[in-house]
Amino acid sequence: MTLVVAMLSAALPENYHSFQAKAAEEDVFASDAFTYGALPDATVLKADRQKCTGNEWKGTDQNLDITSVNTMPDSSNLIPYGDMKTAYAGAKDYAREGSAYYQLLTGEGQDWRLTVLDSPAEAEALGSFEQADYGEKKEDGWKNVKLPASWTSFGFDHSIYTNSAMPFEERVDFPLAPTKKNPVGLYRKTFTVKDSMLQGNGKVYITLGGVESAYYLYVNGTEVGYSEDSYDPHTFDITDLLNNKGEPNVLAVKVFKFCDGTWLEDQDMIYDGGIFRDVYLTSTPAVNIRDYKLTTTLKEGYGAATVNVALDTANDSTVSAENMAAQVVLYDQQGKICASNKADIEAMASGKSASTAIACEVEQPELWDSEHPNLYTAVISLYDRQSGIHYESVSQNVGFRELTFTPTKVTDDGKYNNATEKYETVKLNGKRLLIKGVNRHDTDVETGKYVSRKVYEADIKL
Repeated sequence: MTLVVAMLSAALPENYHSFQAKAAEEDVFASDAFTYGALPDATVLKADRQKCTGNEWKGTDQNLDITSVNTMPDSSNLIPYGDMKTAYAGAKDYAREGSAYYQLLTGEGQDWRLTVLDSPAEAEALGSFEQADYGEKKEDGWKNVKLPASWTSFGFDHSIYTNSAMPFEERVDFPLAPTKKNPVGLYRKTFTVKDSMLQGNGKVYITLGGVESAYYLYVNGTEVGYSEDSYDPHTFDITDLLNNKGEPNVLAVKVFKFCDGTWLEDQDMIYDGGIFRDVYLTSTPAVNIRDYKLTTTLKEGYGAATVNVALDTANDSTVSAENMAAQVVLYDQQGKICASNKADIEAMASGKSASTAIACEVEQPELWDSEHPNLYTAVISLYDRQSGIHYESVSQNVGFRELTFTPTKVTDDGKYNNATEKYETVKLNGKRLLIKGVNRHDTDVETGKYVSRKVYEADIKL
């Protein structure tokens, strides 16, 4: 579900951010003193995978407690960059494709093969579709498709709208998933990992941004893992399953339209099925940024602010990681550095992680609101503090704003009656806030649950 809120920033010309970044390029990277190039040799730890039972989606026995197998821990859905320049553009211009450590497997020029069967039994009858040498048969209904898009977009299956009733087409009791009438989609794709993805001394991951509603993932015929929870991205470590540089790999995904998680996801919406958000690869060095949390605090009077970064780093190499450090640089809208700071990272033994806090002070920040969508750009970099060798950077846009409201207090007599005497209006940056928006489910007449940027822009303009 998406809350679409009208913002003036949507009316900015498409080249606005690019122009700003280009005009200020010298200022942006004047302080970039890192050493770029080959990273130190490293042997990465092999992923420790649990074998799937094949019943995770059914809701039987203890399967109700299983929402994923072999997925990476939830994080900020990071895109790593090989230098500060591309990291800056990645946030400022939303140009993640410029990263040497990012590879999109969906969109233009990315062909997938797909067939959808009416039941799990029919899907099983097609054999080991995940194997590289699998031979498709015309009568099995395979089609060439462009993703992301719900499989109903290609003439498979049919959409189901439901309000209060479950969308199942056979009667099952909670928490079971239907097993007789439950469409299953089989996806296949051949891809070659680009050379810059650090296969020699780092990790390669695959992320599926949204799949309705449960799936098993395979690379080169080997089971990678399982996931449900349709509207969250899930990431898997596939480093050891990939073929050598330059050689093609086969990706296969087995998707169930319904699973035990459908009981929790059920709302008044349309059910389609399939991969409806982007699929992409990312790569990180053996020592990498695993996650971070960026928060801003405005001081009284809004004349100054603090940017706080809680950074989690990980050592996926077989030896200890010493002398690592992190840097945070904040750029204003003209591309000039307005704040920066560094912090040492404690030594990390093999397979261990570390948490580091970094704070930057900003004077006279330009505040964000919908009429004045002022955005700064933060670039967070990991490096060796002795050699100056840059490992990777991540980035995001930052808006300074403060939202205030009156929380409801309740009585402590066990009855929990309202004890709030006076409510103040909700305020943004000290001013009364009025929200105009539309609550909608992601639905498009051509692509199902996939909503393109073009459609989002049309929605905002409307």
